[in-house]
Amino acid sequence: MKTYYWLSQLFLRLVLWALFGLKVKGRENIPHRGAVIIAANHISLADPPIIGAVCKREPYYWAKEELFRRKAFAALIRAYHAFPLKREGVSREAISWAIDLLRSGHALLLFPEGGRQRGGKLGLGRPGVGLIATRAGVPVIPALIQNSDHLRQALLRKRRLRISFGLPFRAEIGDYQVFAQQVMEKIGELRNSQQK
Repeated sequence: MKTYYWLSQLFLRLVLWALFGLKVKGRENIPHRGAVIIAANHISLADPPIIGAVCKREPYYWAKEELFRRKAFAALIRAYHAFPLKREGVSREAISWAIDLLRSGHALLLFPEGGRQRGGKLGLGRPGVGLIATRAGVPVIPALIQNSDHLRQALLRKRRLRISFGLPFRAEIGDYQVFAQQVMEKIGELRNSQQK
């Protein structure tokens, strides 16, 4: 892990713990090395750095193309492994980048819903996660992030920022859409386990 990444990861993790009551569960499910997809729900713009702060790895991820328009910000998020993604249609370049990245043994952070969901509901998974996992032949770790869309309330301790990682699993079905829904179901199971 690069020194600047490790230091910023540690700093952000301490800030999230001290100010927002960060609680992490299942971090041990993320392997220290080897290709893996971390598939998380998406409720806030803060999700990528928050999940990145608690991973034992340096995850790579897609970010919407519009975020790369300002040179300084583009340079910052590129330093933290963001790759521009066109929101309309299928980006063959982005999919090829993801598969090549995984075949090189890296960790990829994906948001299968394709965009942020409002109101805490889980959206439908898009088939891209199934396509990439199947073609790269890698396991998927479901991840649930809670209350990143309510950081002010977490700051006031009315809510708690939580991240849970499930057990890795592999695609056993050739239907990418069905697999995407399985991923979302696994994320839903993490949420249900929090409510017990």
